[in-house]
Amino acid sequence: MAARAGHVQLAAGGHVEDAAHHAVFGLGDELFFLFLLEEYDKSLEASNKAIEINPEDAMAWNNKGTVLNVLGRYDEASEACDRAINLAPGYADPWNNKGNALMHLEKYDEALAAFNKALEIDPQYADAWNNKGFALNFLGRHDEALKAFDMAIEIESGFEEAK
Repeated sequence: MAARAGHVQLAAGGHVEDAAHHAVFGLGDELFFLFLLEEYDKSLEASNKAIEINPEDAMAWNNKGTVLNVLGRYDEASEACDRAINLAPGYADPWNNKGNALMHLEKYDEALAAFNKALEIDPQYADAWNNKGFALNFLGRHDEALKAFDMAIEIESGFEEAK
């Protein structure tokens, strides 16, 4: 099971199937703490190491996309999210993170489609509702944007960005 923590995904349970999987869990903890400490270059190194250990790990690719977004490397972030999506199409977080990258690239229609896909997978994903609101606002669809922000607030009443 994964827990959302500032968009960086962490292993939060389950069983370890092999040594490589265990090593990625350890790197997930390192990545999380580096991310919280705003050590983004080191966080990217940890993501790359996790991918080196297991290139089929969608969570590692999503984490890399998250860090690349923070570093302002939006094209690369979108590509990392695409890799995560190809590995695990039913995983909502890379769709949301891809939407964030596309928003920064001012590709608002594509971003909206990515946020909608994240919400199709997880209709209770407050972050995706909030991001959808921003995309709709940039597209001039203000009434729909307000409804999306309201959904984010309804799902997570403490979701400050949507207030």
